[in-house]
Amino acid sequence: MTQQLDQLLPEIAGVMTNPLRIAGVTCSICTREVTSGYPLCFKCQAHRAGHEVPGQPGYHLTSNLAVPLTYAVQGYQAYTDVYKYKDSVSFEAAQRRLALLTAVFVIAHKFCIDRFTGHPVTCLAIVPSLTGRAGQHPLEKFAPLLPENWHRIRLSAASDLPADANHRREPNPAFYECTYDLTGHHVVLLDDTWVTGGHTQGAAVRLRQAGAARVTILVFARLLKTSYAPTAEFVRLYNLPHPPYTSTICPVTGGPCP
Repeated sequence: MTQQLDQLLPEIAGVMTNPLRIAGVTCSICTREVTSGYPLCFKCQAHRAGHEVPGQPGYHLTSNLAVPLTYAVQGYQAYTDVYKYKDSVSFEAAQRRLALLTAVFVIAHKFCIDRFTGHPVTCLAIVPSLTGRAGQHPLEKFAPLLPENWHRIRLSAASDLPADANHRREPNPAFYECTYDLTGHHVVLLDDTWVTGGHTQGAAVRLRQAGAARVTILVFARLLKTSYAPTAEFVRLYNLPHPPYTSTICPVTGGPCP
């Protein structure tokens, strides 16, 4: 394993940045900065509150855990990569770096989600595009890099989506269709970026409605937009991005592997 990592890491070590998981400093779900002392950021708290199960206080259908593999700070290469990898002709280098990032996760941390949650992953789904994109979803080319025992299931976009793109970013499970009975399953939901998390959490809720016992969100990058003052201050305080990226920091725990 060490030899494999030594071959893969040099190409991404200076581009990617290990996300921080610090209690009271970063959100325990998505790893963005929080108001001092709070466990969740405003958006993750709002998503959770909006999907509580009636009559069961504290029980909600959103995912408790997102696993971003890197921070992508506005103005830096990783931020560009997660937007530009979708162009298969012009940005092969971005695709390669994201593939290497995925491969490093699988080699070093493929069992970490199982161990951390106590519930082995059984299924893999990709968050579908809600923009009407034609052809294969760009994330499809990365799915084969993930563990073979994550049985592939498919989510699709609903046929009657709202015209307003801002509404499509809301965590609304009605935007997705799922034809599987997922009773008892632990599903990993793959997405490329996390900004507010609404799009992805809506898909997570739909999987829970289909019976999934747990949904863990695996995302290439947690975007940090420095045009937002609190994020800019967080980036400054923690000297982000701060290469080199290392496989010794677990993306699930932010420290040692579970």
